[in-house]
Amino acid sequence: MYFILGVIIVVCIYLASIYNKLSGMIQNIKESYSNIQANLQKRQNLQEQIIEIAKEYANKEQITQIEIAKSNPQVANALSQSFPELKSNENFLHLSNQIQSLEDQINQKREKYNSDVNVYNSYRNSIPAVFIAQKFKFNIVDYFDISDNDFTSASIKFQRDDTVALNEMITSASKKISDKTVNAKNLINDKISEIKEKKE
Repeated sequence: MYFILGVIIVVCIYLASIYNKLSGMIQNIKESYSNIQANLQKRQNLQEQIIEIAKEYANKEQITQIEIAKSNPQVANALSQSFPELKSNENFLHLSNQIQSLEDQINQKREKYNSDVNVYNSYRNSIPAVFIAQKFKFNIVDYFDISDNDFTSASIKFQRDDTVALNEMITSASKKISDKTVNAKNLINDKISEIKEKKE
């Protein structure tokens, strides 16, 4: 009886550790995702400031060029080629350096995000983790191999509430333990009754 109970408890603890590991990995991915989103937003804000500076040097016809440059990730380079006089503007140079620094950070964070996703997806698809993942809807996460704009607008759902599924699993495990305990007690009582009958 105790052996069966022990096995069930060990299995439950093992399954819980898999669930906790998957949850921790998703948290790491969520953090990496948020960091990239924040840097992309910061870069966009800096690019808008650069465009405002460029507009001071442009005539009405050149404004169209500036609007086109908005969609270029290397907006600072594009504008400095179209408006060479911008290279002497201290604000423009300062913002350009900030954007370049941000680009490096974004690349580093992109690599970390993809690394976190790779570790998670590999573990998520391994046995027995895949069964827990399917039960609690730990889905495969996509790599960051799309454009920055698509990544910014991507809707990646990290919010999880596994309360119902966990309660069902705990209730099911508790019922199995209870049933095994009752069966074991009945078996022991039957054996005791048999021994008493033989003595009589």
